[in-house]
Amino acid sequence: SVYLCCLRNNRIINFTTNVSVNMEEPERKRKKLDSSEEPASQSVIVSFVNTGGEDLGYEVSMTKADTKATLDTVINKALKNAEFRPYSFYIGQIEITESLKEALKKTSYKSENVVRIQYRPEAVFEVRPLTRATSTIESNLGEILCLSFSPDGQILGTGSGDTTVQLWDTTTETPIAKCEGHKGWVLCAAWSPDGSFLASGGMDSTIIVWEKDGKERGRLKGHSKWVISLSWEPQHLSAQCVRLASSSKDCTVRIWNVGHMKVETVISVHTDTVSKVLWGGSGLLYSGSHDRSVKVWNDKGKLVKSLEGHAHLSLIHICRCRRYAVCRSRWSPYH
Repeated sequence: SVYLCCLRNNRIINFTTNVSVNMEEPERKRKKLDSSEEPASQSVIVSFVNTGGEDLGYEVSMTKADTKATLDTVINKALKNAEFRPYSFYIGQIEITESLKEALKKTSYKSENVVRIQYRPEAVFEVRPLTRATSTIESNLGEILCLSFSPDGQILGTGSGDTTVQLWDTTTETPIAKCEGHKGWVLCAAWSPDGSFLASGGMDSTIIVWEKDGKERGRLKGHSKWVISLSWEPQHLSAQCVRLASSSKDCTVRIWNVGHMKVETVISVHTDTVSKVLWGGSGLLYSGSHDRSVKVWNDKGKLVKSLEGHAHLSLIHICRCRRYAVCRSRWSPYH
């Protein structure tokens, strides 16, 4: 029972009534308000800063539910980028990969604080399509199947379907020498790291080493089928620049000593065409094959590791980046 009173016509009236009061409801509401769980839509004040610590000059009101995609849109508009560019965003050392709310949970954020978000461009180099050629070198040779620039960029070596190798002066865009010696299409060419020699290989299963003036230095014979790829040992591993690796349709990789014009090592572990060979900067040799594997060798030809992950396509490209090798697979006409 609750005792009530009221004022009516300047007279105080007292009465009692039975009222059921739920005393737990306010307590439940109070607990809800005191809870640390905040709605995802709660707004936050954001200050965007670049990697140098400079801000945009103003702050932006956002919600905790905003995602990285929203941040990308906001920063592109704020920077007035002509083309959309992707960015990565960080609160201190915490990267925002999902929503602001998820990232703020990992920080000591307080609601009265301004959130400083650092934006970092993910693509440093802008890629633009080629719309025109700066120059054209005319040639009466057959189809150009491979090419390789000398380390100093002064000479361009090209291999052709007419079985010849042509050396070009890149400054004057004129031919230096026409190298004849192959009896089949020239499929690959590679300059030695010191720029002294150009090695070429082709469908005649032969590797020919040429000097800078176009004279033949010597021939390397041993492969029984097409020579598809060539790679020299990096100069920082051997200043003499005399070791050359080759791969072939005969499923083998060979390491040659160009100084003695002899083979040092024959690697015959692959079970199909070895479409790419690459000498890494740490001294390891990488080979990619149509048997859907990339194999890693030391300079003595011993297998270090076998990388198997491609399902069915033929490996024809491997690229190196510092300590890592990246491979790409696709169909190849050399199969």
